Formats: sequence, structure tokens, C-alpha cells
Amino acid sequence: MSSIPAQFWAHILPCPTLSVTHFLRFPFPSQLPKSSTKQDLRTFWSSKKPNVLEFTAETLKDLPIPSAAVLSALISTAHTFNHESSSIVYAHLPNRLHFYYPPWFLDYWITVSSLREHVKVPWMQAELFLSANGAKWHSSEFRRLCQSAQNALLCLPWCGNVHGFADNAPTVTLASYLSRNWLSMTHINQQLDLLRQELSRVGNQEYEILGPDFFTKVRWLYRDRAGNPYPASGNRLIREVGHDLAKGTRKIICGVANINENHWVGIVIDGTECKIKFGNSLGGSGAELKAAIRWWIQIHTSLDFEDANLDITRQSDAFNCGLFALNAVEHFTHPNTKPLLHYSASPAPYNEDRLSRFLKICNQDLEMVCLPSRLCLF
Repeated sequence: MSSIPAQFWAHILPCPTLSVTHFLRFPFPSQLPKSSTKQDLRTFWSSKKPNVLEFTAETLKDLPIPSAAVLSALISTAHTFNHESSSIVYAHLPNRLHFYYPPWFLDYWITVSSLREHVKVPWMQAELFLSANGAKWHSSEFRRLCQSAQNALLCLPWCGNVHGFADNAPTVTLASYLSRNWLSMTHINQQLDLLRQELSRVGNQEYEILGPDFFTKVRWLYRDRAGNPYPASGNRLIREVGHDLAKGTRKIICGVANINENHWVGIVIDGTECKIKFGNSLGGSGAELKAAIRWWIQIHTSLDFEDANLDITRQSDAFNCGLFALNAVEHFTHPNTKPLLHYSASPAPYNEDRLSRFLKICNQDLEMVCLPSRLCLF
């Protein structure tokens, strides 16, 4: 399968430096629905030489590309037809049967299909989220946040990764903040990175912030303790944290853990009070996770850690557990400046929290992107 020639990229595909807002204005062609009629894949290939050699995004935008199902089939059979074909045909469009395009147009269709599904749709949904929540009946602060988010989309590049965070995630993952989507490990790690920075900038060394991966590994070690005795089977970080907890050099460990593969909870291992504080916005006990943490602690220290509750807001929906777990840990570390979220049957306060978190990520990303040019001024 041939690739798209470099000289055509700028003419038929969006520039990687475009902002999200301008990316959404790019004239992508539409795509036939997945339920489109099946057809003979051989009709897409021709032995005739291409007779269409000039094209731009504007000239192609009115030519729908094949459905995702047809593209998948074309990819799997391309090796059969491509080597003996000189051109490709818009065979799914009856009025284009006499127009022959370069064979690399299959790559163009695949790229457009991927960009539409994995980049354009998430950001379009984010735009709808902002427009729906920017209505006049919302509070002025809420509308201000929506406008700030709209402004951020004017600056945020659609392509590439988020800068300034340990988790090197694609920029499009930020669209999930502006939605009713469950926050993934990427989002949790981004927010914990921000919390670490806040603590570090004020010289607060009392709290150690650990991510979900740490607690997942402790749970795995606990499950496999009979076959692979710990600490020999543990990785370096888990052993070092355990040693430091025993010596008292790490006094309070805070983080967010995942249980049941689909739910976030807050965890605080308080070495000053010898307590394991657990916060679950759905009210579950987290028995296995707490048992794993206690088992890990007891290997490193003879201190007896008791169970305790971590203050957390009760969840009123099915997807915002990440917000509540993060908020519980943030409130524990900043009790005077980061209040607990108020319980509400309305999504408004939780949407406001998502907006605020999105803007913090965008600000960090844009600061990091602008940093090299700023340094050149000095």
C-alpha cells in the first residue's frame, strides 16, 4: 500500500499545527454509514492510469469516503489487488466510476476515517458540551469557565501529545473532560501530577502522591503472594515506599486507586495516625484493596494500621467517580482551600469541576509549548 506523498498532505489533510477550533472547520469529506451496501472490492481497483491528478481539500470534501466496514475490507485485501492496479476508484459513488485516482488514495481514505472517528467526533462532542452548558440560565462563573474553555480550543493544537505531564497522552484525550465520559487513568495521572506540583511549590513534603498503577501492583502482589513471595517479587518503587514508610521518611501516602476495573476511589495511608483512610463515592468497602495495602504495610513495619473513612462526596451519577476520588485526596491535602464537592442531583457543579480541571491541563500544556520561545527572549 503506497503512502500519501508529502507534497499533498498540506492540500488534502489538516495541518498538524491547527488549533482544535480550526481543525473542526477543516472541510473533511463525509463518510458512508457502516450499514452501507456491501459491494465487490475489486471494483475499487483499476488497471487504468490515474486521470485525476489535481485535488485539494475543497475539491474532495463533496466526495464521501467509503464506510468504515468497506475500508477495513479494503485494507485486508489491498495486497491482493494493489500490486496489479494502477489506480483506485470511488466505486461506492456510481457517478464517479470513470474517475481514476492514484492508488495511495486508499491511505487518504483511511486517514480521513481515523481522524473523523478518533479526533473530530470527540472534539465535536466537547463543543456541544460547552455550547449546551454555556446557556444563560447557568451561573456567571459557569459561563465564564465555558468561555475560557472555548478560548483554550482556539490555542490548543489538535495534533500531538499533551505537554508538561508524566503521562505522554494524545491531546484528543483532553476532550473527555468536556463530556459525560468516565475519566481514564491518563486523566487521573494528569490531575495527580498537578497536585504534586502544588505541594512541591509550597515546599510541602508531608504528603507523597502516588498514582493508580502503584495500588494496582500492590494488589497484584497480594493476589500472587503464595507463588511469588514479596518483597523479592516487588518492583523497586513499591519496596522503597514500604521501607520509607517503616522508617518514617514517608509519613502520609495519598492517591487514587482503581477497583473492579471501572471505579476510582481515594486512598490515604497515614503513617502519623497509623490509619488506612478509604473513600468510595459509591459507598463500597474496598475490602480486597485494603487487605492488600495492610498486607504490604505489615511486611515492612510492625505498626498496626486501622481502617478509617476518607471524607468524600456521595456520587449521584454513573461516571464521575474520578472527580470525587481526586477531590477527596485534594481536600485531605488542602482542607482549607479545596472543599469537598457539594452533593447535587444536578450535573452543574460536577461539570464546573470538569471544566476547571480541563483548563488547568490546557494552561500547563500551553505554558510548556510556549516556553522555548520565551527563553529565547533572555
